[in-house]
Amino acid sequence: MAPTLSNSVLEFIRREKLLPDGEAVLVAVSGGLDSIVLLEILRRHAAEHGWRLTVAHYNHRLRGRESDDDESFVRRLAERANLPFVAGRATETQPAPGQSQEMTAREDRHRFLARIAAERAVGQAALAHHADDQVELFFLRVLRGAGSAGLGGMPPCNPSPCDGRLRLVRPLLEQNRASLRAYAGVQELQFREDASNRDCELSLRNRLRHQWLPLLAAGQYPALRENVLRTMNVLRAEHRYLAERSRAENIASESFENLPVAVQRESLRQQLLARGIMPDLALVETLRRKRDRPATASGGRAVSRNEQGRLTEPERPDLAFSPNERWIDIAVIRDEPISFAGLSLRIIRNPDDEHCARSGRNTEYFDADSLGTKIRLRHWRPGDRFGPIGMTGTVKLQDWFVDQKIPIEKRRRLVVAEHADGRLFWIENQRIARDFRITGRTRRTLCWNWSRSESL
Repeated sequence: MAPTLSNSVLEFIRREKLLPDGEAVLVAVSGGLDSIVLLEILRRHAAEHGWRLTVAHYNHRLRGRESDDDESFVRRLAERANLPFVAGRATETQPAPGQSQEMTAREDRHRFLARIAAERAVGQAALAHHADDQVELFFLRVLRGAGSAGLGGMPPCNPSPCDGRLRLVRPLLEQNRASLRAYAGVQELQFREDASNRDCELSLRNRLRHQWLPLLAAGQYPALRENVLRTMNVLRAEHRYLAERSRAENIASESFENLPVAVQRESLRQQLLARGIMPDLALVETLRRKRDRPATASGGRAVSRNEQGRLTEPERPDLAFSPNERWIDIAVIRDEPISFAGLSLRIIRNPDDEHCARSGRNTEYFDADSLGTKIRLRHWRPGDRFGPIGMTGTVKLQDWFVDQKIPIEKRRRLVVAEHADGRLFWIENQRIARDFRITGRTRRTLCWNWSRSESL
């Protein structure tokens, strides 16, 4: 059994031209069954093919001690195999607004692999995705909505989303999980089991894997896996043709409005990807249906298409971060406006003051004791985070702006207020920070009222 699986994987590598002889290869190893089998097969045949392997492990730090034990396990495995080992560790475990933990973890892994590959001049990274992963991905994308590009699943090889110079290869893509487990048993391979992968309350993927797909396969669809994989192969082949047909240089002489709808969509999708913009279907459809009408893309970027179907973006504003700032001693404030960056700010000690009563709009109330005596007014800076009222944890200010759909040209002009210890407690026209809100224990209150002499 074991030689058959190994030979099948090697034949797949040869047929798809995944790993040329003599190449340096990063092998992404989590410590689980799939990646341990991948490493074992590549290690056994590295000498005959001249592959120079490096074991790469990314510690997401999501399971505390267990995550650290995974890293130690993979490190020891690499040492016993006399292979170079490199590890990365997550520094932020909270996902961005609107983003799942799984998506955040995936992006972190890709950034780690791209960085290590660049540092070590490695052109290939081997990933342990297999056929069962493909089937699960198909249903996940059906449920979430996807076109042929998404439903075709993962290709055997594609550029890294973080660095196009790095090729991501998937030698196990034709193998199912059962065959990998059988191989590990015959070879007496040790691997780590992640208990969270069996928690069906934790993720939709787990429910698909352990509940829904087994139920379908045990009923009227025993060939479910094979049928889905066959469909995905068809979709990938059809999408390759559509992608070639839709390349901008191939349709330059044709009227965009007269092209088949599928070609219009794919042409726009390719152009968005080339600009580093996520080509979600809603954005593609807006651009396809409305000529010369700007649409807001991810990151707050405005993009439109012309009559020929080419995408254009308005000239981007100066995106430099402003160093302007002003310290204010709120222990000695007077009842006169404080001016900063086009903002006129009144800080009033008595919340019943007539100024507060008149204000209504653009007014916030803070616990005076939590603010201390000195605050700083400034603009957004790289790495800024804050803990908005109504949320737990903190969020990157950049991610907050994206989630709130604040245009990119406005973000650097908004004024933020910072406690002396570096915590942000107010962002202009956004929520206040929960640590500075009025509570039942508040003894003194500050009324914070502002207006702008110029519109943003």
